[in-house]
Amino acid sequence: MKPLGAAILVVHHSGHGNKDRSRGSSSIRAAMDGEFSATKKDKSITLTCHKAKDFEELNPLQFTLKPTELEWLDSDDKPMTSVYLEYGGVATTDKKNKLTAKDEAILTSLDAAIVEHGIEPTAEIKLKFGEFDSPAGKMQRVVNIDYWREKAYPSIVVTGNNPENAKRVAFNRCSDKLLNQGLIVKCDNYAWRVFGH
Repeated sequence: MKPLGAAILVVHHSGHGNKDRSRGSSSIRAAMDGEFSATKKDKSITLTCHKAKDFEELNPLQFTLKPTELEWLDSDDKPMTSVYLEYGGVATTDKKNKLTAKDEAILTSLDAAIVEHGIEPTAEIKLKFGEFDSPAGKMQRVVNIDYWREKAYPSIVVTGNNPENAKRVAFNRCSDKLLNQGLIVKCDNYAWRVFGH
């Protein structure tokens, strides 16, 4: 294979219920190196990083829509207009979404899984996340996500014909929400609490 020095940008819809998640299978997100969302409020656009595989996650960036006249005329000989994005610096983030009782229960189940099945982080995780070198970091334990899921499932109440699948979807959505809010970290099928939370 010959490297092209190019990147592929895929534009995708956000979810119906949760605008912080992309629609479709979780395998789409898993295959990406980075995931960003662009949200619009009035004339302001915020670009937020939701996944950073091999790079440090960026702070949300703020842009403003600015109108501009183009060089061309329309069929009525009036100047055509468009807009461009003007960079406005790092975005001021709104208050984080409040955790629901289910979110809290699933987060608590992570603590329980770490107590029962927690292990020292792997060499790869330590290399990727430098905070494990600190005095507090040396005491930090990680847990296989399968153990966390096992602890979390009893607290997830679902209805329908396929409860096992519904619990899996609910767990994945909640763990993504906790990840996006900076309360947990997931890497190499392990999860742990962010230090200080």
